[in-house]
Amino acid sequence: MIRIIYFSVIFLIISLVGCAPRGVRHVVQPGQTLYRISKTYHVPVERLISSNRIKDASKIKVGQALWIPGVSSTRTVSVVPKPAIKKKTSTVTSRKKNRPAKTTPVAASIKRSLPPVSPKKGQLLWPLKGKVVTAFNLKSRTPSKGIDISAKVGSRINSAAAGKVIYSGNGISGYGHVVIIEHDHSLFTVYGYNKKNLVASGAYINSGQQIALVGVPPGHNQGRLHFEVWREKKAINPALYLP
Repeated sequence: MIRIIYFSVIFLIISLVGCAPRGVRHVVQPGQTLYRISKTYHVPVERLISSNRIKDASKIKVGQALWIPGVSSTRTVSVVPKPAIKKKTSTVTSRKKNRPAKTTPVAASIKRSLPPVSPKKGQLLWPLKGKVVTAFNLKSRTPSKGIDISAKVGSRINSAAAGKVIYSGNGISGYGHVVIIEHDHSLFTVYGYNKKNLVASGAYINSGQQIALVGVPPGHNQGRLHFEVWREKKAINPALYLP
């Protein structure tokens, strides 16, 4: 009888071990973001958030242990490069900086082309809280490729989803200081009229992370954010993706 109980216990332990969830623990290192960890392990950001019960994806901490489901070994996650420190420039260089920025269309900044995915409500977060004062409309005499959201000058602008900054500057005519972020599923978001950009090109961004400050567009006296959504080099109504 004792022998039967012994083998039953051994069998139960083996069964439990065999059914244990597959995955590894990854310890967050300085400069690593949830988006880059997701890309390295090929696990969706949403699954990492649910598996680790993360409330704020933009505030993962150095030394925090994350459970990476569905993988068998840890991997090396590259870190986000620090923005280059601007050096003091001579008078000649300063004059060059004051010249008008070179015109670069938004579509030209979006180079990658991937199979399209149908829009999904709630796929993107609102980049800030405010009233929509200009709606998406491509058929009017003054077409709008996105929406304008009113807000107090200097208010924080957040990334609508995790992704990589492919452009941060003022070289796109009509957008002022603008940030363009590439997301999964061939999706891009554009944030224009900024008072100041807080992220550099090449940086990996978490969903909800602050990327810029609200500015004032030409011809207006109140703060606004111009927000666009692009897919396959075509402007899409942001309402199809926002909650």
